[in-house]
Amino acid sequence: MKCDKHTMLLYAVTDRAWTGRETLRQQVEDALKGGVTCVQLREKELDDAAFLQEAMELSALCRSYGVPFIINDNVEIAIKCHADGIHVGQEDMAHSWPWPTARIIWASARHFPPTPKPMWMSCRRAD
Repeated sequence: MKCDKHTMLLYAVTDRAWTGRETLRQQVEDALKGGVTCVQLREKELDDAAFLQEAMELSALCRSYGVPFIINDNVEIAIKCHADGIHVGQEDMAHSWPWPTARIIWASARHFPPTPKPMWMSCRRAD
């Protein structure tokens, strides 16, 4: 999946706290139907097994709409669910891998599938 200025027009970041009575999948599909052009799965509370299951489901959903799917802060999950990219905060992965290591692991996974995949890092303003 190509990530460019056209796929970044309306970027949705998930937040389970806002799902209400709907499932996260239902809300993501509603967002896709409403014109979202990129989806980032952000999960801070799920264990890895539940996170992977959700990521696989949402990855397939986004693929069916032709929309890039990004995983937040978990390189292993991103690789396993064939995400189109990963977003890593500067301090978010400090407990598992430093940023340079995460980049190397993500870059090595780019061959499966054989298309380049973007990796983003959060930045802070100097002031």
